[in-house]
Amino acid sequence: MGFLIAAIVIVLILSLRISVRIRAGDEMKLVAGVGFIRLTLFPRPEKTLRLRDFEITRWRKKQEKANKPKPKKKSKNKPKVEKTEQAEQPEQPKKKLDILDLVRRILRTAVAFVTRFGHHLRINIREFTLIIATGDAAKTAIMYGAAIGIVQNLYAVLYSTGNLRTNSRTVMNVAPDFLGEKPTVRVDLTFSFRLWQLFDMLIRAGIAFLKKAADSG
Repeated sequence: MGFLIAAIVIVLILSLRISVRIRAGDEMKLVAGVGFIRLTLFPRPEKTLRLRDFEITRWRKKQEKANKPKPKKKSKNKPKVEKTEQAEQPEQPKKKLDILDLVRRILRTAVAFVTRFGHHLRINIREFTLIIATGDAAKTAIMYGAAIGIVQNLYAVLYSTGNLRTNSRTVMNVAPDFLGEKPTVRVDLTFSFRLWQLFDMLIRAGIAFLKKAADSG
């Protein structure tokens, strides 16, 4: 009976699906998952407050540290004009969304997964919306030509696995907007495979390495 239970547990563990979800809007996000567990890989999540941070002793230490007088810094004979000039400097504008760079990064990530896991991968496309807009019709046409080439390469890479999946709710739209000024990017892809497939890949890689070592020996 114990052996049967152990076998069932092992089968359930090996059947767990490992997934990496790529989501792109204003920025690119990578979220890994094993079963029901999710972990953000990129960008790194901000540090959250923990319950123990609100303990009385910790709170008092933080208050004492905050109320502790800071040592006076040695005055440097710098003209005050420099400080006013530094204060008057305008804030740097935020960088514009580089849509081609974003799509290239998605392509590189997809190539990395397909090269590593091959036909073991199952790829789900929930949405791939890419609207090119720059405010200038000529520039928009040039960027659209470059973007459509990258997207075609990306689709060819995904299709090569033989496990590319879409459904009736999948949104795929790549188009230029000659009147718009701001591009629109909404990408949602998921790469996944079973845990037993990972062990299968490791075993095959080990056998191939041993055969190569034996041939060279």
